[in-house]
Amino acid sequence: MNDEILKKISTVLEQPDEYFSHTGALFFLGYINEQPDFFTVVSSRRRRSKVIDNTQIHFVFFPKTKIHHINRIEYSGVQISVSNLEKSLCDIFDYMEFSPVIEKIVELVAKLPLNVNELLNMAKFSDSALKRISFVLGLTGKICSADLPFDEMTRAPVFLCTREKESEQIWDKRFFLKYPLKILSTGLSPAETELDSGLFEWLELWSFEFFRQYFFDKKYCPIRGEPSSENLITEFTGEFISHLTPEELETLLESQIDLFYEKQLIQRKRVYPIFFNRFLQSNFHLLNHRKDEIIHFVRKNLFSNDLKRCENSLYIASVFKMEKELLECLNHRGYELLNCGRDRIVKKVIEDLRKRQFDLPFLLYTIAARIYANQGRYDDAITILEEGKIKFEKLEDSWLALGEIAYASANLYRMMLKFETAFSQLFIAKECFTQKNDIRGLGMVESSIGSLYFVRGNPLEAREHYLKSLTMMKKIGNRAAQAAIIGNLGIIEYDSGRYDRANNLLLRAISLQKSSKNNLSLSNLMLTRGKTLLQMGYLNRAFRLLKETYRLKQEISHLPGLHETYAFLGWVCELLGNKAASVSWWNLVPDDTKVANDPRVFYMVKTLRGFMKIFSGNLTEAQNHFENLRKISLEMDLPPLGTEAAIFGILLNRVRLRNSFSDISYDFPYKQLSKKTEYQTACSQRALNAILTELSKPSSEIDNLIVTNSIQQFLENSAYDVFWGFYAEKLIFLNLEPAKKFLRIHFIKSSKYILDHYKKVIPGFAKILTGISKYTTDEVAVQGQSNADLQISKEEKDNTILFNCETGKLSYRNYSQIIKPGSIPNRIFSNLILAFPNSIEIGDLFQSVWGFEFDSESDPPAVKSSLSRLRKIVASVNNGIKIKVKGISSSKGKIAVKFPCRWYANM
Repeated sequence: MNDEILKKISTVLEQPDEYFSHTGALFFLGYINEQPDFFTVVSSRRRRSKVIDNTQIHFVFFPKTKIHHINRIEYSGVQISVSNLEKSLCDIFDYMEFSPVIEKIVELVAKLPLNVNELLNMAKFSDSALKRISFVLGLTGKICSADLPFDEMTRAPVFLCTREKESEQIWDKRFFLKYPLKILSTGLSPAETELDSGLFEWLELWSFEFFRQYFFDKKYCPIRGEPSSENLITEFTGEFISHLTPEELETLLESQIDLFYEKQLIQRKRVYPIFFNRFLQSNFHLLNHRKDEIIHFVRKNLFSNDLKRCENSLYIASVFKMEKELLECLNHRGYELLNCGRDRIVKKVIEDLRKRQFDLPFLLYTIAARIYANQGRYDDAITILEEGKIKFEKLEDSWLALGEIAYASANLYRMMLKFETAFSQLFIAKECFTQKNDIRGLGMVESSIGSLYFVRGNPLEAREHYLKSLTMMKKIGNRAAQAAIIGNLGIIEYDSGRYDRANNLLLRAISLQKSSKNNLSLSNLMLTRGKTLLQMGYLNRAFRLLKETYRLKQEISHLPGLHETYAFLGWVCELLGNKAASVSWWNLVPDDTKVANDPRVFYMVKTLRGFMKIFSGNLTEAQNHFENLRKISLEMDLPPLGTEAAIFGILLNRVRLRNSFSDISYDFPYKQLSKKTEYQTACSQRALNAILTELSKPSSEIDNLIVTNSIQQFLENSAYDVFWGFYAEKLIFLNLEPAKKFLRIHFIKSSKYILDHYKKVIPGFAKILTGISKYTTDEVAVQGQSNADLQISKEEKDNTILFNCETGKLSYRNYSQIIKPGSIPNRIFSNLILAFPNSIEIGDLFQSVWGFEFDSESDPPAVKSSLSRLRKIVASVNNGIKIKVKGISSSKGKIAVKFPCRWYANM
């Protein structure tokens, strides 16, 4: 709408209680995109219609008792009064002369994010409105039968829509209402906002043409939860399924797996609604007369290259008790399904077979244990392996089975930090595999021994075992195992602080794993590489890799890995200056009691929480946190390298707080290491701790040689310390060339946000930067990360939304706009895209963007105005970008961005 025309239209509001309502209000509030043909104004006095610049303004008289729930909003810079969402709909149903056609109203109710209880309470001012609203809410599934206010409706007959002819009306005695039969043929698509599964499935069912036709012929409006409606729906479903052709039956069978991936149901198109799958799940006996067709379907798809079809067929085979096919599939493809995240049915099938006390092959015990471990259920995993061990110890020539079970047990005990037990299980596994001359098994054992040496703080011994295992796997041509071992070698380099080497090895391992489709190992490698890039100071690249890790771990439901990934995403968002996005990720991390199921993840999450405290400048609280973390690391018997971060936190805080260091030394955790020093001296974290130890001393006692050598070791590995600002002043004071180089490199790698942040939390940091600038040359005067630019193909670019926070450029194909850098809309958008797909609380967003606490009385207009500006900008680039808001007047309200296609962002 032209801003000048809007200003003229807004002047028609002459009285304080007058407001825009009906579809005009929905347009101003952003719930509908198309400008209505006319506008409706509610007033407590009678007024005649007006025409302003060819736009019709209709006035509706309401008594003052019906005038309420009015918002004052800013639209294109103009202040106007509008009814809220629920009041707008209530007015539409109460005064229908200026309402849209009834089909349009029904579609609106289905799609809009309504507060149903508030809408019904408003409607009680009018018997007609209450009946109409109740009927449409029931039709669209927004409310169940038991929650409809039937007792509050009078027996007076009401027309749903007064503009329809009498002959086209159907009487519904439940609502004492007549409605046009044609609305039963109106398709209702699921809304764009998040829905509970029951409502989503209802709307999806309504979008199914055969379902609508059935109830159109019955001349009956079904309601969710109503017994008579449920009976008719069951009758319809049975009739429909019984008449399916063989090809249509196969299509329905192929979709059965959707039931086990609930999170992926929303916004996915299917041939048949999910309701039919639910019906079949509890009524498979209805298909007994077609059993031959189903058995043929299962055998055809059980070994398909499409893993979804394979898993789907596995489920159907379990329903029809096809044990032979089940065991054959699980033995050959169980680990493949597990590694690719298609493990829900595998878990269900194994549990069903165990309940029936079926004789399981040994691989099913190890597969089940892996599934439980991925969920953090280590005790359950150990229990099922012990069950398998007892069974196979009684059988002759069961070396291979016992070897696999012992090997799986060892890996579990390692994750639980029970190292001695893990070693003993590996020696048992080695003996068993030797009996069968199983090179693959022996290679796996060598790799696991390497992992045990590594977590016990002996990287060189670990490396020797990994290389021995790699030789064995190359001999038998096992590429997947080679990828895992190369990844382990990369992890050694990462934990040893040799980041360039780590990055190269991890890249190679990731490339190999992608071809093997082992999503669990792939996600672990990607997480480690993301952490490597973070340690090198490449925040944007680290964030993108962590987001991809999040996607993979979510697909395979790897809970411990998800918890760690959430924490790292929250930490990187904090470093990128988007606190609201950071909070959205941290909110997904469970409390310590739940994370503690995986000791390693528990320790890492606690470490990152401490880093957050340091970065925010809360040094005293951080000091206590890391002192406690160091005690925890000793109690948990963590590997020496694993305690390094806790010691770093203590040292860094004491440097800033100028406390005594008489009780701690940076070399504390290395007393148990090998005498070989290559990996000790190369550890970047250890070198950094050596620097901080010296800086904590009085100036006269600092050993410049230790500082010089430690800085050289740190920089040789492309390492970056995000906390450098806290001790930069002391390095300047040393006036050493290596210290100057250290500061220069960190100054170059640090983003403008990090430098500005340190100016706020470190007294005198602006002056410190002036001192550092003396060390920089003209060609590196501009801060920023050299890796910020995206390198994507033209084909990808044509189908990708791109956003560069630094320049503010938002582009898609030939369309682009600038969201002014540093502006409120830019900062809002930055938080939203980093938090994607999470929603952000309004209070957190306001604190991050505006810099102070959200006031629910005075601040909503500012948020609405900024969001209105932002929506206009993004819609002009791609109108599929949606910024969804719920409960904007509360600090606990939610806001999120939705993208219609792939997107990339440079922060």
